[in-house]
Amino acid sequence: MEDNNNENKKQKFGFSIFKFFKKDKNETNGHSKKTALIIAFILFVIVLVIFITSFKQQGNGSVKKASNESVASSYHTELENRLVNILNSVSGISNAKVFISLSSSPEIIYAQDITENDNGSSNIKTSSIVFSKAGTQTTPCEIKINYPKILGVLIVAKGVSDVKTKMTLTNCIGAVLNVPISCVEILEGK
Repeated sequence: MEDNNNENKKQKFGFSIFKFFKKDKNETNGHSKKTALIIAFILFVIVLVIFITSFKQQGNGSVKKASNESVASSYHTELENRLVNILNSVSGISNAKVFISLSSSPEIIYAQDITENDNGSSNIKTSSIVFSKAGTQTTPCEIKINYPKILGVLIVAKGVSDVKTKMTLTNCIGAVLNVPISCVEILEGK
């Protein structure tokens, strides 16, 4: 009697679906076996897709590190290119090349969510970076970027052999980039 009740309960709660996957020894055609294999394959593909997408979302940290390096590289390159364009636009100066030495790479400051838990005996502060989601891409929220200090500037250009021209350019570059004039060197190019 109890076995009959348990069987009725199993069927009532949807456990009868497992009968679909049971092998029938008297079955001669393979239709239900093929159907079961197709369903198993579809479930396998769904689990595989979920598994792969979870790795892509976890990989965003390495992307952000690369992004930080690209900010440093683009800042440095942009600074040098702007200086080259300005120098090449000065009358009598041509073929300018610039090298700028920086103290470090730019530091990106991210928005943080700070929570404070007071459990009586100790006060615990935890912080986590705030992320924004745009479609399928998740990125940390940047508050500001602290750019590094310029340590020195080297300029090689044609038309800077005159002492007066060198001094004028040295003073201008020192003022514009906020570096001491002793950290600016200008050489005559080929």
